[in-house]
This record gives sequence, structure tokens and C-alpha cells, in this order.
Amino acid sequence: MGDELTFEQAAHSLTDYLNDELPRTVLEVSRKLGDAPDAQSAKVLGIDPSGVDLSITGENELVKFVRIDFPHPAADPNDMRGMLMGLVDSVDEADGVARVATARVETPRASRYLRALCNHFDRKVQADYDDNEGHIHFPFGECELRAEADALLITVSADSEVRMARTRHVVADHLLRFAQKETLQVDWVTV
Repeated sequence: MGDELTFEQAAHSLTDYLNDELPRTVLEVSRKLGDAPDAQSAKVLGIDPSGVDLSITGENELVKFVRIDFPHPAADPNDMRGMLMGLVDSVDEADGVARVATARVETPRASRYLRALCNHFDRKVQADYDDNEGHIHFPFGECELRAEADALLITVSADSEVRMARTRHVVADHLLRFAQKETLQVDWVTV
């Protein structure tokens, strides 16, 4: 399985993720970084290696288009993703409320996926694991994994809605990419 995405693939995936999973965060980015304190709604129109384009609807339904430039042009899709998530993180504040979600993913390859996820993330963040249990420490949340004979049990936690959405998305997205030959279903249940 290749991890290499093109700029276009990463931009499309990130645009969908932000608009579908983090609409309130897109609104906060628009208000704070897009110089639109009266914004009533906002949508990501596009992302490229140099920045992000937003459509912002303000009072009286007036729409304006704003570009937020990254500090420097992205060297690769992962750099672009990192700078975009930096924008998201700059407006996300932990509220001290612990959020927990679980998923039971039916698969006879649970141990294999657990090791693949932990090994992959261990190159970027701290991950501790063996064949049956794993723990991934993201800067924005935590992920606990347990392999059973017929399922991979996943528990994620974070201290803000944005961080929780990001943790769920990162874990599920990577799991589904690793499972190219098997159709998996990740249904999160809030605890």
C-alpha cells in the first residue's frame, strides 16, 4: 500500500474532511484568520500548496471569498496537510471535556491491521504495540487498539470536538487505506 498522495488527491480529501467533519472549525478559521468576525457560515472551496480558499457568508447573506496563505509553499502533500492542520490547531482550544468514541471493526485480520497502524504511526508519533494491543499517542488525541479473533476494537479520546473528529478521521482513514483487499466498516459510537 503506498502512502504517497498527489497534491490534488490530498487537497480533495482535506477539502471534503474540513467541510464534512469540521464545519464549525472552518467557520472559526474564517472568523479569526480570514478577517471575517461576523461570518455566519464558511466553506473550503479549494486547497493548493500555497494556501486555502474560503467562501464566507456574513451578515445580510453577503458572500466574500478569502484566501489564507500558508507560511511558505508546501514541499509535498504531507507538508500541505501539516500546514493546513496548523491553521485548524491555531483556532482549536481544548475545553477540558474528555471525549471518547469506540468502534468495533469486523475482520479476521485484526492483529495485522493493529500492527500496520501502529508501525505506520510510530514513524511520526509514539506508538506502543504488540500483536494484540496498541496505543498511539497523537498530539491531538489518543488511540487504543485491541485485536480479537474476529474484530479490531478501537477506542479514541481527545479534549475538544475538533481533536476528536481529527483523531477518528486519521485512524479510520488509515485503516481503510491499509485494508485495500477487504471492505471494512468503521462506525464510531460516542461513549
